Amino acid sequence: MSFNREKWQRMKDLRVVIFIILLILFNCNNHLDKEKIQDFGVSDQQFSFEFYNAKQERVKELFKDSLYVVAIKYHCVFDSISTDVESINLPIRTLFFHKIKQPLSEQDLVDKSVNYIRSNFELDSIYARNNKGFIFETVFNKRGVNYINGIIEDKVYLKTEESLKSDEIRLISKENLISKTVIVR
Repeated sequence: MSFNREKWQRMKDLRVVIFIILLILFNCNNHLDKEKIQDFGVSDQQFSFEFYNAKQERVKELFKDSLYVVAIKYHCVFDSISTDVESINLPIRTLFFHKIKQPLSEQDLVDKSVNYIRSNFELDSIYARNNKGFIFETVFNKRGVNYINGIIEDKVYLKTEESLKSDEIRLISKENLISKTVIVR
């Protein structure tokens, strides 16, 4: 039995490819919500959308010209620093959803940066009441495919070991462009 270096290398390459495919499959299934939510940045943030009618009942089916309360549930690693968005003491956390007033399709949004969106689109800014997410009302004016998209801005102001020696405050922040496709009847 002779040693075949090419055959050994192909087997090794095949193992690597299979490992990468399995890794991708397991990571793709690890989402907060199984609905299609597009996050246009590499992020450790997680989002899910829920819709409620006027009676505060969760709905799966949306209709034209009806008022809905939208709840964007949100989770980020900043929760380990502070969960209090109303504190006046350090660390101070601010959490906003800047909703695009004239939403874009996910395809049109893909190549846009957060700075481009801020500079070229009118935004409604919604402040989070707590670290769990955002609540706002919306009405869909057309049947078919609609979008909710915008920027989640999460900031934490804090003192670090280095800044304790001075009056400096450190800012850490994340901004992510997100989009949700909604089908309206």
